[in-house]
Amino acid sequence: MRNFSVRLSNFFFLSIMLSLVLIAGACQTATNTNTNTNTANVNATPAGNINAASSPAPGAAIEAREPDKYQAKITLTAQTTGSGQNISIPPLTAEVARSGNDRRFSFTLPGGESVIYLDRADKRYIILPKRKQYAELTPQSTGFEVPHMMTPGQIVEQVKNLQGYERVGEETANGRAVIKYRYSGTAKTGTQAGDVQTEAIVLVDKETGLPL
Repeated sequence: MRNFSVRLSNFFFLSIMLSLVLIAGACQTATNTNTNTNTANVNATPAGNINAASSPAPGAAIEAREPDKYQAKITLTAQTTGSGQNISIPPLTAEVARSGNDRRFSFTLPGGESVIYLDRADKRYIILPKRKQYAELTPQSTGFEVPHMMTPGQIVEQVKNLQGYERVGEETANGRAVIKYRYSGTAKTGTQAGDVQTEAIVLVDKETGLPL
């Protein structure tokens, strides 16, 4: 396998980087999260301007955590609504793995090209197995800060920071024992739509601690 210069990258490499940015950006807007150790669905359906939502009352802390070592398959999807239009990003299925501080994120582009993204404690790499090429990703080589992938661990951190959720209780989802949390509030859109009622549900797997 040989290294290749990011400075001499072609349109194909730029399209990969754009995919990575879109994946990270799309997932970071998620408000409803579904994840387990086999499959994970991340859905974002913002209702109005969530940043302008009324401040929720303090609620229960969401008991989510990421295992130190695991493998999982996730499906990332995102959808936004507004102005009578729904804009969807094509779903992306990827495999993720963690061992301590090292993480691996792999997926296949629409054209069939496999891409592997390695996120280590000190460095990040992109690998193209079919082309036998790899490159270290740094701000100096790419010209911008390469985003971290939205792995289950990052989803856990986002979920743990959510405010205003109440613990509803325990139930079973897809054959898994889960803890259910619920949020409801009012989003001030600042438009003719006025105030919009919002509701979100978070399910956390009791065994793994991952959001469902």
